[in-house]
Amino acid sequence: AGCTFEEDSDPSLCDFTQGEDDDFDWLLFRTYNSPYAGSDLLKGSYMLVNSSQHAVGHRAQLLLQSLSENDTHCVQFSYFLYSRDGHSPGGLRAYVRVNGGPVGSSVWNNSGSHGKQWHQVELAVSTFWPNEYQILIEATVSRERRGYIAIDDITVLNYPCYKAPHFSRLGDEEVNAGQNATFQCVAAGRAAEAEKFLLERHNGDLFTTASVKHLSHRRFVVSFQLDSIQRTDQDLYRCVTQSPRGSGVSNFAELVVKVPPSPIAPPQLLRAGSTYLIIQLNTNSILGDGPIIRKEIEYRASQSPWSEVHGVNMVTYKLWHLEPDTEYHISVLLTRPGEGGTGPPGPPLVSRTKCAECRVRTPREESRTPAGRPPMITVLNSESLFTTLFPELPLTQPTNHLVYTTPTDPAFQHRVLATLPIAVGLIRLKHEKIDGGPRTTLMGFHLLLGQGTFWQAPAREALGLL
Repeated sequence: AGCTFEEDSDPSLCDFTQGEDDDFDWLLFRTYNSPYAGSDLLKGSYMLVNSSQHAVGHRAQLLLQSLSENDTHCVQFSYFLYSRDGHSPGGLRAYVRVNGGPVGSSVWNNSGSHGKQWHQVELAVSTFWPNEYQILIEATVSRERRGYIAIDDITVLNYPCYKAPHFSRLGDEEVNAGQNATFQCVAAGRAAEAEKFLLERHNGDLFTTASVKHLSHRRFVVSFQLDSIQRTDQDLYRCVTQSPRGSGVSNFAELVVKVPPSPIAPPQLLRAGSTYLIIQLNTNSILGDGPIIRKEIEYRASQSPWSEVHGVNMVTYKLWHLEPDTEYHISVLLTRPGEGGTGPPGPPLVSRTKCAECRVRTPREESRTPAGRPPMITVLNSESLFTTLFPELPLTQPTNHLVYTTPTDPAFQHRVLATLPIAVGLIRLKHEKIDGGPRTTLMGFHLLLGQGTFWQAPAREALGLL
């Protein structure tokens, strides 16, 4: 099949159309019946652009019939770029559009004046069935607007190109976000020193940094690395070689970018002891992509800079050898396949282990408390405690509150009773916990009435009142 543009050629072998997104049409020119054929033009029938008849930058496009590579083949055409005074008549470019998609960047181009003769170009397009491709040839008028651009003898050969390498099938690439992606393009044919190697994105963006490794005198591999890939980089990519004699074009392969997973919800606390915490991972809902191939627990004490990571193969997990009465931050890490597949920690569970030795003491035990050590009582009912200390004050008005603070942080107040009389009580407390539940050490008690102190007592005296 091919286009010779001769008057007696078989039109079924030459199916082409003029472009619709250009500025003017190619002229079907035959010198034997043209009164304007001058000495600058070669004899024959071909498609022609006279640069002097068009504005600077205007374009003419010619679209060839759609093709698919059931077997290896080669597209060949001849071109003519000539101006008598040596100025450039313009540029000539070839594009390969796949499945009616965007034109993208040119896979071959040339410009300038190259003498009054025909030059041959080969395009080795590796787009495999059921995909199909279409070649578009475009002429652009130069600033000088002098000379001629012509194409002729567009032929589809049923054997490999000699001047352009053929690419093997390019496979899809999957990476995790933030990692590097590598496309390796294997080609058969000779790679000339003047060869240019490109990675073209489907939207026409080009990447030019490549490494070439020769496997034999007729086979080589071109590698392109894309750094720190993000989800926005997911697209189709193909490899292109360019030289004045022709170009090789691979199929489009997809770069698939996956986001490492992370749990949406924090783990759940099932049980707490003085040296352990039992949690449920709670990973039914995630952000990012699966599949999940590994689950881990990351935990640390709230005031500690260190953290530990444990692998988990069950939905529940017991953290051992923890410090008593210590707050821990616990998160879940999820991992998907591939390098960099571990996502950020999920929301943390903040939980505290129980006190190891705390227990309820009787008044007799309190009387034996060593000097300097605060007595310990259990606040079971703040209302009964208040009534015992101050029986003369009725519990009628729900306007004031009994609050307490810790000795280490007096500004951190805890409300323990929401219904109290006209007075406000302030208890200074020290928190302690044992396996049986929370217990509280009473450090001192103050009863405030209005702006003044009505009564105050240290812990030992308050205990005596009980």
